[in-house]
Amino acid sequence: MTFLPYNQDVDATVKEIMIKIRVAMNGVTSELMSDRGVKYKTNFGVAFPDLQKIAQQYSPNELVATYLWHKSVRETKILAILLYPAQALTLEKSITWISDCDTVELIEYLCAHLVVFTPFVPTLITQLARISEEKQIIAAYTLAAHYCKRNKPELTEEFSPLLSFSSIHITAKLAQSMLYFLLYAYQKNEFKENIINEMQNLKKNQSENHVAMWLYTEFEALSQD
Repeated sequence: MTFLPYNQDVDATVKEIMIKIRVAMNGVTSELMSDRGVKYKTNFGVAFPDLQKIAQQYSPNELVATYLWHKSVRETKILAILLYPAQALTLEKSITWISDCDTVELIEYLCAHLVVFTPFVPTLITQLARISEEKQIIAAYTLAAHYCKRNKPELTEEFSPLLSFSSIHITAKLAQSMLYFLLYAYQKNEFKENIINEMQNLKKNQSENHVAMWLYTEFEALSQD
């Protein structure tokens, strides 16, 4: 458990934000998310665009964001991501926050709206990909996908762990981000043969995995376009 020092101004801001979250709450959405397996300790069902509107009413603030992150509430965690100054985020804190994420939704928002703007993305991807836990692997591919969309980078050696994927158990949570990244990497001639071989191994080793076969089929179709 993390203990945060009391700060009167921060506490007042967090309480104000909580009131705005409650005003915007949507019980139907919360129930639908729960029915679909998206589980949070507390979920007010506030839509992401509404959370963006709340975030726009405040300046980025590291301390406020940190307090919000440590509440067990879906909406405060998303607002923490939107309010944390990217220039203040460290590699170590990124790894910690990814480890704290209990849902793919949070990983997606964290990667797309905060971590992707940092200068250490390739290094972070390497570190995440080497951790043999589903959460970190999902984060590695999700971050790589957003990084490629945003920056159209040359793929350096930091991305190489993501090109060995045939032995990874492909889940629905992972497949979409994997697909975008692998299609991007496939455009680079130096990676084509490796990706083709890995796809063939995937087909052979995970033929009973319907999600893996979806990834294989989609990649085959889209890479020919």
